[in-house]
Amino acid sequence: QREPRVLIVDDDQDVVAQYSGHLRAAGFATDQLFSADDLVAKLDELHPDVLILDVHLPRVSGIDVCRALRNSDRWQLLPILIVTAQLDESTRLRAFRAGASDVVGKPILPEELLARVGVQEERLRLLRDRADRDGLSGLMLRRAFVESFRRALSGCSRDQKPLSLVLFDLDHFKKINDTHGHLAGDRVIVAFGELLRRRFRIEDLRARWGGEEFVLVFPGQGVEFAHRTARRLLAEFAEQQFTAEDGGTFRATFTAGVAGYPDDGISMSALIRRADEHLYAGKRAGRNTVQGSISPARATYDSYPAGPGPGPTKELR
Repeated sequence: QREPRVLIVDDDQDVVAQYSGHLRAAGFATDQLFSADDLVAKLDELHPDVLILDVHLPRVSGIDVCRALRNSDRWQLLPILIVTAQLDESTRLRAFRAGASDVVGKPILPEELLARVGVQEERLRLLRDRADRDGLSGLMLRRAFVESFRRALSGCSRDQKPLSLVLFDLDHFKKINDTHGHLAGDRVIVAFGELLRRRFRIEDLRARWGGEEFVLVFPGQGVEFAHRTARRLLAEFAEQQFTAEDGGTFRATFTAGVAGYPDDGISMSALIRRADEHLYAGKRAGRNTVQGSISPARATYDSYPAGPGPGPTKELR
């Protein structure tokens, strides 16, 4: 996980050096600008977690810069700290009306600087996590997953390592909702999300792709590994018992398609498309199965991904 990044915009180089020193000592990465001329380009390049803006900048007011940023959807969530030596009521009101997240008076005590920046960074992290995370399954949503997948694919391409992807679709999910109730269907989503969350490595990517579809990516692992892992997951998931709204019980299964980089494609869209083709081949074959470009003899249970949770259960026949 990267260090939280702070961009400081102030024309006083001594002040910038002072802020940067305190922030870096506390574990923040810092970048500096001495005017607002190239601010938008710098924001696009760095994607900082907090922006510190001095009120008095060359040729422009930091408050006006803040207002301009807030007029763009791209910077609505960015925490902006306005720093000013004139901490009068009028200046504070103008700053907050322009969209400032906080207003700080000069000179700033190091402890106050770190506390105010820390609060804003934590708030942004929580907002991002809420926006990127599915409330039911607890997994990443598609937008966040796509960004993470592209980074992982780029890294595997650079390091000449394999990557594999599994696309899951819960079997007969509409029938589960219609027969056992939507709350029971939600419990199936929650259980499958929990199963994916408590398995595997930190670097493995897990997401709710949409509706009853999920996706799992193994950077550095080939299709054989993904295939047998998906079959192992199917065996474990099929053993879970769910309670319907009428008090009865039922079980659920999924169908999965596996694809691997680079044999099945070198782009995210190509890999997703190939996995989707295998998934639908599995549906045509009767569901409750894992399909991929791999012979059954190569998909044996000779390994299982490291991670918390109970040991393997027997294979579903």
